[in-house]
Amino acid sequence: MEKRERQSQLAKMPLLELVITIGIFAVISVFLLELFLAANSLQQKARDTGKATIFSENIAENIKGAEKKEKAIEELGFQTRYGKWNKTKGVYPIAEIRKEKQEGDTQIYIKYCDSKWKATKQKSSYSILLVPTKAKVKNKTIDTYEIYVYRLKDYVSMFHQKKNVELFHMQFSDYYEKMED
Repeated sequence: MEKRERQSQLAKMPLLELVITIGIFAVISVFLLELFLAANSLQQKARDTGKATIFSENIAENIKGAEKKEKAIEELGFQTRYGKWNKTKGVYPIAEIRKEKQEGDTQIYIKYCDSKWKATKQKSSYSILLVPTKAKVKNKTIDTYEIYVYRLKDYVSMFHQKKNVELFHMQFSDYYEKMED
């Protein structure tokens, strides 16, 4: 009888070892899966940042080379909007975007793009914000523009989700002399 009990206990040992081994592999696989997802997100963010940089430089060159800035901005597919501007780093800079101007609003040009960076009319995967400001120095007018590119959708991750990720920000200026009559 004792012999049977001892054999029964010995037979359960490999089963216990197997359960422990499967548990260890399950815990390790969670961390490996997060590593693969993080690597994929980093690759996607690097690709997005590269495209955002090219888009922004293209926009800047088109505006700087145009005689009529507003017409060039419209031809690039931007829509005129208004909203409260928030320059806190890491935060989407506009709390509410409106078509009509209200007191204290900043003029903003906005363009939405889908996941393949094609222009769309509504919010999609990316938004490009163009914020113009003017300054007069002697007889010159300096137009300064800031371009912000945001990814509006999440990057894939198991533990943290972050929306409205700033991909790229640049500032450029263009000046012209006032023509005397």
